[in-house]
This record gives sequence, structure tokens and C-alpha cells, in this order.
Amino acid sequence: MEFKNIQEEMQYVKKRNAFIKELESFVEEKDYTKVDINYFEPYEEFIEQNKRVKKASMVKLIDPEGNINILRPDITTNIIKQVLYKWVDGSQLKLYYDANIFRQENRKIEEIRQFGLEQLGYQNLQAEKDVLNSLTSILQNYQIDYKIRMGSSALINAIFEELSFSKEKTNQIKNALQAKNQQALLDLLDQANQSNPTLNFLRKLLSYEGKANDVLERLALEPLKEPLQEAITELDKVIDSLDEGQHIWIDLSLVPEYDYYNGITIEGYTRNLATPLFQGGRYDKLTKQFGREISAFGVSFDYKAFIMEVVDYE
Repeated sequence: MEFKNIQEEMQYVKKRNAFIKELESFVEEKDYTKVDINYFEPYEEFIEQNKRVKKASMVKLIDPEGNINILRPDITTNIIKQVLYKWVDGSQLKLYYDANIFRQENRKIEEIRQFGLEQLGYQNLQAEKDVLNSLTSILQNYQIDYKIRMGSSALINAIFEELSFSKEKTNQIKNALQAKNQQALLDLLDQANQSNPTLNFLRKLLSYEGKANDVLERLALEPLKEPLQEAITELDKVIDSLDEGQHIWIDLSLVPEYDYYNGITIEGYTRNLATPLFQGGRYDKLTKQFGREISAFGVSFDYKAFIMEVVDYE
């Protein structure tokens, strides 16, 4: 963002700060509490939990004892580590944050500011309903025309669990899905068993994208095994529970950058953005990696993009 002079920039900063205060007040009225985030993560621990994240993108530091740490590339992992060691059974937390993540691109360290909502300990799709309805309330409050792409990591995980590919091939297939590359997907599956219904479903997965009702009607005709059908049923229930379900666009090939998601996943877009304005999902699987499985669902905004959608700086 470029400014003609310092007065123009300060006018923008004033509007931006007012927007941030307003946004924080909005979510605090919905009982969210702001949480502080640690800056550092142990390198080996993080890459073990997030194998598809490019190591070259992490900002690494070596402490006096020779241990490698990274500046946080992800906030969700950081929050879970802080919360779990003092978790009490039956707890329910609604948290929000305003913090930077750090990535290395083209030999430069980038700071990416994020605003996010997290709910921990809420059961039976309550978190999905509450977070997504809070999210759509925020978007409507600022009159943002949006569309939410919704997929299911539970479905993706069930497919790969049944097909038992190697870790390397699984990651290659996930990358093909993420890139929406049908030919690469077919090439990767070319030598596999042609008669397996789940494999044939995976071959067609990129075609299952569109308006929620249309996609769900097509899925009802698929001979899916129980774990896959359960994931589709969950997807249907979440969409049905939302106040603004007409904004949902199902995309079954939606594969997040991080592999810790194990339920509904989302990406939000507006007319003015080619990249997601927000993204998130259910990540109970991540909490289990830290020794205690609890219900967890969250979403984060790209703050810079959000502010550009809302704040007029001209």
C-alpha cells in the first residue's frame, strides 16, 4: 500500500486503528477473550506435525545451546500448546487473537498479520455453527460480499486411510488436489486398482464443487463407505445450521496447507481478492498430538486483505 504523503498515511492509520478497536469490541460482545501468542516454536517438533509445509519458508533461529527454533509460522499450534497443559475437563473457551506469523519468501522475512477466532471444548458442531455465524455477522456488518468454500478433511483423511498410499504419494496427491490439477491427479492414480469405488471417487473429487444443494444431491448417488458418508453427513449438518447457508460453495478437493485438520475446512473469498480472506476448520487431531484430544475449531483472517476490504484510505 503506497501513500502520496505522510498526512494521507496517518489518516489511513487512524481509520485502521478505529476499525481494529471496533472489530475487537464486536467479538468481545460475543464472549471471545483475547489471548497472547508466543513468538517461537521448536523446529523439529513443528515439522514433525506439519510435513507438507515447506521447510525453506520457515524463519529459523539458533539459541545459545544450539537448539533450532522458528518464528511462529502458524498461530493455531501455538495456542494449543499454551492451553493444553493446564486444561480442565469440561472447559469451554472462546478465544481471539491479533498477531503476526512469519515466513521467508525470496530471501525476505515476511510478517503476515492475522486476526482469528478459536473455540475449544464445544461439542456436536456447536463450534462450527457459532464461529461461522459470528464470522458471517462480521462480514455482513461491513457489507462485504463473500463466498465460503467448504470442504471436509474428515473425508480426505478417510479416503487416504482406506487406500493406504505411501506418505510420499499421499502428499503428492494432496498437492495435486490443492493445485486443482486434474491431469496430475489422474497420472498419480493411473496404476491403481480401477475397480475400487473409493479410488474412483478420488479420481472425480475435483468435480465435486459447486452450490451446496447441487453437490449434496450428486453425492447421494455415490456408493460411499461409512467413514466417507459420515463426513458428508457432517458437512450437510453444518451447512444446514448456518444463518447464511446460501453463501456456501462446497469444494471437496479443498486441502489446507496444514495436515492437522480433521473435520470441516473453509476458505472465504470476496470479489476483490484472488487469495482467501479467511480460512480455518476443525483441528481436534492437532490437540491429540499434544497428548490430550479436545474439540477445537477456528478461523483466521488475512488482516491486510480484510482492512483493504473495509477501510477507505483514499
